[in-house]
Amino acid sequence: MCFQIIRSISLFFFLIQVASCQKKDSKSVAEILIVTPVNTNFVSSDEHSDLNIDGKKYWTHYKIKYSNDTLIEFKKYLSEGPIEYSIVELKADTAIYKSLNVPLKHSWRIYNNELYDNNSKSEVEIVKLDEIHYKEYEGRRIFIVK
Repeated sequence: MCFQIIRSISLFFFLIQVASCQKKDSKSVAEILIVTPVNTNFVSSDEHSDLNIDGKKYWTHYKIKYSNDTLIEFKKYLSEGPIEYSIVELKADTAIYKSLNVPLKHSWRIYNNELYDNNSKSEVEIVKLDEIHYKEYEGRRIFIVK
């Protein structure tokens, strides 16, 4: 009887340690970029927010920022320059952000190079580009963690 109680208590503390370690290793998605890979000799412009990671260049079409898992900034980059949408405008025209698969609220975390949504592993496969950038394997989204 005493052995079972000690074993149960030990298991309980072990599970708490595992859970706390996972939370520390988990990185929250703070920004999403919708990009197109381009050649390195591609001419960049001041109107676009181009991204270079390990010699690979990406042309940014959209930049979406989050704070506390809530969308706070949405920019579309055109040849004329960036257009910033307000949250009110996005809520009125849901097609733009839904077609890009970027929600107004999310609980996306990256743990062990996998994307999680509300503590469930997402079906979206990602590839680690560097310490803060993770690219959708077969897509145009780049997830930036904080």
